[in-house]
Formats: sequence, C-alpha cells, structure tokens
Amino acid sequence: MNKILIVLISILLLVSCAQNTKVKESPRINAVAHETYEPGTKNLGNDWIEVTAQVEITNITPEKALEEAIKKACENAVEYYTGVDVKGRKLYIIGEDTGKVTRDDYLHITDQTTQGIILDKKVISEQIITIHNSIFSRVTVHVKIGQQKGEKDPYFSIDDSLNKEHFKEFETLEISCVPSKDCFLTILNICSNDTVYVLFPNQYREDNFVKAGDTFEMPNKQDRDIGLSLPVELLHGKITDIEIIKIIATK
Repeated sequence: MNKILIVLISILLLVSCAQNTKVKESPRINAVAHETYEPGTKNLGNDWIEVTAQVEITNITPEKALEEAIKKACENAVEYYTGVDVKGRKLYIIGEDTGKVTRDDYLHITDQTTQGIILDKKVISEQIITIHNSIFSRVTVHVKIGQQKGEKDPYFSIDDSLNKEHFKEFETLEISCVPSKDCFLTILNICSNDTVYVLFPNQYREDNFVKAGDTFEMPNKQDRDIGLSLPVELLHGKITDIEIIKIIATK
C-alpha cells in the first residue's frame, strides 16, 4: 500500500519575558539546488556514488569520529544525487528585556530536504589524517541511492497554526490543524540543541487517527481537564531561542 506524507514545519520563536517585542519577516526563499558537489564525490553509475568525508577527532573517540564521517558521507551522497530543496526565512526581532535594555536579533532559518533513500553502502577506505595540527577521521564510501517516487495527491493538505508566532518564556503553546483527508498525525518538537520530543501521540492520547475536516487541537479540552499543557521554556543560558514544531501526516 502506498503511503503519502505531508510534513509541515512551524517555527516557534521564544524570548525571555520581553516587552514590546516586534518581529519583522523578510520574504520567504524557496530554491532547489540540483547539484551539490562535495570534494571527492563521483558518480560511479547504476545509482552508486563515491563520497569522501572527514570529521575532526576532538572531544570524541576515533570510533565515534569514524561513525560520524560515514554518516556525513551518506548525507553528502544523497544531496549530490537528488539535490536539495531549500526553504528560508529571515526574522528581525526587536525587543526590550526586563532591564529595559533594547535587543536586536537577526535570525536566518533554513529548511533543507532531499528525496533520496540509501539502499546500500560500502566503506572503501578509512584513515586518520592530520591537517594544521588537527586530527581527522577520513573515509571513502560507496553509497547506492534510490530516488523516492510516487505521485502527489493535490487534494491531501493540512491547515495548521500555532496560537502565537512568538512567545515569552512560560507562555503556553497551542497547536491546531485540519487535514483534508483521513490521516495519522505525528507531532515533533525539535529544540535548538538537536533534542527531539514526540508531542503526539503520547501516553494520554495514543490514537493519532484524525478524520478529514476535523480540527485537531493540542492541548484539547480533555488535556486541559487533567492539567496538561505545553509551556515553553528557554534552554539554560539563553535569552532568545528558536524551536521547530514539525507535523507529519500519513495516509
């Protein structure tokens, strides 16, 4: 059975108890980079790509650096083979903190997606090298890439929204969306330190099926009745931050 996915990304802008906060957004950027060339990258034919990548061995073990280098090589191979869909936003934030100090923050947010699948990989060589007194783990990998195929469903869409575009710390986040067709929802919260939390489904709402035209809310009335909410908090040491709410719909 073929599955169709819709991935929606909402940007959660968080500031520390600021007053008189204003956000100016530049026009959004949409582009497709069809050629993403990396040094040492070759097309071997029959969907095989040769990629060389390296990771510095600093504060990690050589084994971990090797693992990261292989992962980087695979990512580069997919980008080289399928290209990268790039979407960008620029935000200019003017705020006043509790000490009446004016803060100007400029944020450039990009979202990059690819359409490839790694079918196989072979590590051809691995070595430890030194560049300018820094030690690196370098690998050459052959990666077989498959291109994702299928037809888009122009009638499958989701209208989503957050209750606010930017939040002060400890304010409550509310998420709502309406699918055009029956689907299963997964909602992720991606923090700036790369930590990912699954907001939905969860232990209180395990059934993630949503009917076409129904409004999904999180938290909903039942959540609020048992005291569940989504307060936003800054990471330690930060006074502004950006998080991502990613909504994945599958039918």
